[in-house]
Amino acid sequence: MQPIPKIVPYIQQWWKNLGFGQILILIMQVGLLFINGCGYEIENKLIQHNLLVYQGDYWRLLTSLLYSIDYVQILQNWLIFQLITNNYETIVGSAYFILDIFFKNFILELVYFLVNYGLSCYDVQQIYTYSYGLGGLTMYYLCSKLIGSPYKKMSFYFFQIQNIYLILVIPLSVFYYTEDWIYIFGFQLAIFEWFYFDGMILRLSNNYIEKISYVFGEFRQKDCFKRAIQSMKEAKQYVQSEQDFTQLSEQDFGGRGILIGMSEDEEKQSRLYDQNRYQQI
Repeated sequence: MQPIPKIVPYIQQWWKNLGFGQILILIMQVGLLFINGCGYEIENKLIQHNLLVYQGDYWRLLTSLLYSIDYVQILQNWLIFQLITNNYETIVGSAYFILDIFFKNFILELVYFLVNYGLSCYDVQQIYTYSYGLGGLTMYYLCSKLIGSPYKKMSFYFFQIQNIYLILVIPLSVFYYTEDWIYIFGFQLAIFEWFYFDGMILRLSNNYIEKISYVFGEFRQKDCFKRAIQSMKEAKQYVQSEQDFTQLSEQDFGGRGILIGMSEDEEKQSRLYDQNRYQQI
């Protein structure tokens, strides 16, 4: 019997930690591409974004994140997406995460359509804008994570860079390489959400989220179906200065108001004390 490769346990642990929302997106993307390969050209209904919406297919604003060219692209884009959002789903729960994905995708695609439709008055080719699947959402969640914890350092093997220096560099670099405005809109949506909503547009009660979760039936009993670890009505906590960052141990995406290592009473008192430190960018 051959020994199990050392990498196998890590892959098994990684898959075990995946949230239901991330797995659902992967299954839907693969499923649509498989159906497309069987003869029903559904992918063609997803690719030409502005043209189809202009013709009245408004459902396209909700489904563009499922578009993909081939299985290799699905794997590449989804791996980057889940790497950025894995901890986020753990914090907010799978039901909220799925709702948040489609809601933010709708906002991004609506802005994308309106801008390109306006530009098509000057250049008719703008009406043929194509979709890029998870790209815009991935950029949004990445920028939201960087803006929420600007003094946290991101490790690049041999060196570390503070998030505050990456907030502009990453979206502008990707835009320069792809020349696709959806990445700029994802960056702007993250800033807008922090500026006007303290990093959280959708603030739902636990009871409302529980009602939403019933849509998923028996899947709610699966280990991968995450439960929110705090109320989704609370604002994220923005780190105002580097000194604040050293005093608070926070999770990704600004911690969403979560203070680690405190009792429940201490956490409530700390939140009341720190309300004035919730800063708009």
